[in-house]
Amino acid sequence: AMMIEPARFTVEKVAATGQPAWHYRAGYVPTSMRDEWNGLPHAAEIPFFFKTIEDRYPGETSTDDKFMSSMMNQYFVNFATTGNPNGGGLPEWPAYDKETKPVMMFDAEGPQGGDDPWRQRLDLTADAAE
Repeated sequence: AMMIEPARFTVEKVAATGQPAWHYRAGYVPTSMRDEWNGLPHAAEIPFFFKTIEDRYPGETSTDDKFMSSMMNQYFVNFATTGNPNGGGLPEWPAYDKETKPVMMFDAEGPQGGDDPWRQRLDLTADAAE
């Protein structure tokens, strides 16, 4: 109610202007933090997008962490240079639309775009806020 649905609300408002928008949810927990964290804390995905994961967790970065960071960074670079995160052989990140409400999941399974597994719960939260 405080972060996840408001993020979807924001991307929905951007898409409603006619501008393409992309929604994501990060859940990939760095290997070295899996015993401590039950999930990914707020903003902990930033070192992955900026490819500074080895600086954030020096000497504790796994091959999987580096791979996820490389993929997330490529989406970021694509978006910064072209206005679209897709390209370069990456899994498709679907543009947001109000009907299907897709999300790009960055989790232990790797980047996956499509149906939001939390959609029903988020729809209830959004409806309650109206």
